[in-house]
This record gives sequence, structure tokens and C-alpha cells, in this order.
Amino acid sequence: MELLNTVFFDSTKLAFGLGALFVILGVCLLWFGIVERRQINRRIKKENEQNLASLNNEADEAENANAVAAVAEAIEECEDGFAVGSETIVDESGAETTVEEIVEEVADEPAEEENIGVSVAEAHESMTDEAAESMVIVASGTSLPTTGRKAVVNIDTISANFNDGDTVDLDALKEKKLVSRKETAVKILARGRLNKQLNVVANDFSADAVKMICLMGGTATRV
Repeated sequence: MELLNTVFFDSTKLAFGLGALFVILGVCLLWFGIVERRQINRRIKKENEQNLASLNNEADEAENANAVAAVAEAIEECEDGFAVGSETIVDESGAETTVEEIVEEVADEPAEEENIGVSVAEAHESMTDEAAESMVIVASGTSLPTTGRKAVVNIDTISANFNDGDTVDLDALKEKKLVSRKETAVKILARGRLNKQLNVVANDFSADAVKMICLMGGTATRV
């Protein structure tokens, strides 16, 4: 009986030992499988990155090739244009000319000079204050208001907001919101440049403002 018990216990231990061994073996196989799967995924990812880089390089090369082709086409068009320039053109009157001659005629035409106007310094040196005062037109019954508000406007502001030949007075300044509606008088001061012929009507002027207005062919009228 004791012998049977011993054999039974030994068999049980052996079974448990074998079971534990199989469990350990299964865990090891599972671990190796996970590691192998990770390596495969890394290898696939690396191959995908290499393929993507290769595709990008091919796209860049294709884009560069297209750019080179576009430049070559543009050069060819330019060369064709120069060739056309020597062709003869016959107008309705039967006169013959070439594109080159037309281009030369356009190039030889004098460019329109930009009207830069007159500056304060130029106006100041051009005449005396007495001469400027003598050029002011004084409206009949003129008297500077003793009450109310008097606005001050610079001549370059007027030049920027009015067109050549315009008449500038207090109402026009109010309409363009250059002075307040409450103002009852306005004085014109010199600043910047004036490049337009204007007829300015105001209650008072600085001497240099009058010079600038008159030098541009305009008039300064005191009311």
C-alpha cells in the first residue's frame, strides 16, 4: 500500500512538472512569436518608408523635368518671337514696315513727364511774401469772422483730395470731411507738395501757401 502511494505521488509530481514545462514552453513560443512579429512590422515599415522616399524622388525628378521643358518651350517661343520681328507687315495704305521698326518707334516716343508740382521750399524761394500777398484775390465785403471756429488745412491735404481745376472752399472741405461741420472759417497752410491747379477760396492763407497755389496756375481768394 505504501508503495502504491509513493508511485501515485511520484506520478502526480511528474505530471505537474511536465505541465509546468509545457506552460513555460508555450510562454516562450508566444514571446518569440511577438518579437518576430514586431521585427516583421519594423521591416515592413522601413520598406514602406524607402518606397515612399523613392516615389518622392521620382516626383521631384518629374517636376524638374517639366520645369526644364517649360523653360525650353519659353526660350523657343522667345526665339520664334524674335524671328517674327523681322517679318514685313503691310497696312491698308500699302506701306510696308516690320515689327522691329514698330518696337523702335514705341521705344523712341518720349515718356510723359510726371508732374511733381512745387514744394514749400521751392515756393518760399520763388517770390517774396509781399509779392504773394499782392496775388491774393480779395472778395468784396471780406471780413474774417470774429466768432465761431476756424479750421486749419494743409495744402498737401487739399492736393491729395481734389482734382486738377477744382474749386476748394469751406463747403467742399466739409463735403470731403476734411474739416468739421461746425467750422465757420478756414485757413490754408503750406506743407508738402502741391501738384494741381486749384482755385482755393478761404478766409486766410499763409504766404507760402499762396505761392504754391499761384505757381501751379491756381488762384487764392480771400473771403
